[in-house]
Amino acid sequence: MLGTFTKAYGDEEVAKMLVTAKLNPTTKQLANKLQNEQIVGWMQNGVSPDYLFKWFRLDEGTIEGLLANPALGVWYHFFTNLNQFHADRDVRMITQLVDNYGDIPLAKEQAWCRGQVAANSVSKVDGT
Repeated sequence: MLGTFTKAYGDEEVAKMLVTAKLNPTTKQLANKLQNEQIVGWMQNGVSPDYLFKWFRLDEGTIEGLLANPALGVWYHFFTNLNQFHADRDVRMITQLVDNYGDIPLAKEQAWCRGQVAANSVSKVDGT
């Protein structure tokens, strides 16, 4: 099934479709299965995290744009699987992000996100 979709739409479009399909409870299980197959196929074919980062255009624009890009989740899952199955490589996601966006902007975004998480936690406790 994955091969048919990939042949018709291409890897990138299929990856984006699977991200969207994972949001629907009806298609989530199948989308997870197909996404895992796609990621395993990339690993077996020697696709690198750097290649996917550029291929999904995660290296373009701002950090906010990166966080809004649905392909970031696919890249994250690829990294997770790559490190799980090839622990000897120990590829670090933060290295790619720092190399592309720089230390300071990345640190500022991380601090902002932590503030948002803290604010959401407080509002849940307060019931607001």
